[in-house]
Amino acid sequence: MKRLVWFICPWLLTGCVLSSDPSPIEPKVPVVQLPSYAPVLVLMSWYLAACEKQSFQHNDSYLHESYLHDFFNRYCQAKSSKSRLAALKRVQKQAPWPESYQHFFALLKRENQHTQKLAGALHVQQKAVKRLTAELNEVTTQLDTLKAQLAQLQRKRLEQSLQPLNDEE
Repeated sequence: MKRLVWFICPWLLTGCVLSSDPSPIEPKVPVVQLPSYAPVLVLMSWYLAACEKQSFQHNDSYLHESYLHDFFNRYCQAKSSKSRLAALKRVQKQAPWPESYQHFFALLKRENQHTQKLAGALHVQQKAVKRLTAELNEVTTQLDTLKAQLAQLQRKRLEQSLQPLNDEE
């Protein structure tokens, strides 16, 4: 029995040493990076590139990237702030945007609303300038008429004051 114990002990110790290896072999699983939203700085660069008619840097690994490129192109080419605000409303409903995107869209909306107010004020100012210009032209015409009448009166007075001199001769 002693021999059997001497025979089994090294075999058990060898098994324990082999099973306590700290670096077990595991199959390597490839790391797949899920698409995420672009950082706000990238979003701003897309916006500026679209409005300044520069080329985009396409990454295509960001969520909704092509949609945002199309939106910025349409947004920057829009002539009126009403159409820009409508496009903003559509894009805000398109996806559950991150909070930073929502802030960026809110800034664009505020900028457009401010532009609308300024355009309205400019229109009022232009109407006032047209009205004042018309009034000024009318006053100028009246002044020219008065100048002509004054010149005619002065000529008549001069003729009348010269007439006694002509009679004496």
